[in-house]
Amino acid sequence: EIAAQIRDPKDGSYSSIAIQTTTWDLSAGGLSIRYAKRFPEETPAEVKVALPDGGPVIKLPCRVVYSDALAENASIYRTGMCYLAITEKERARIVRYVYRTQLKGLRP
Repeated sequence: EIAAQIRDPKDGSYSSIAIQTTTWDLSAGGLSIRYAKRFPEETPAEVKVALPDGGPVIKLPCRVVYSDALAENASIYRTGMCYLAITEKERARIVRYVYRTQLKGLRP
């Protein structure tokens, strides 16, 4: 789940957005999602990451780094976000999940 304040470049007004999506890439430093609308760079967002490991949802303040249309589907944007604050415990949990997921993909 992602909550953000999106600034309208035409008049400077802000609108709130709350979406549920699936992460496309997940790492110790940030994540990316695919979504039907572009997020302006530098947009602050709060991301809730639910890992399938039985632990609590991780709530992270983030900032949009990029939001680019996909080459194969220009109506979908890949948006990358970096974490602004994360505890070492939360980071370790994400790294552990990513590592285990990668191991599953390597096994025959």
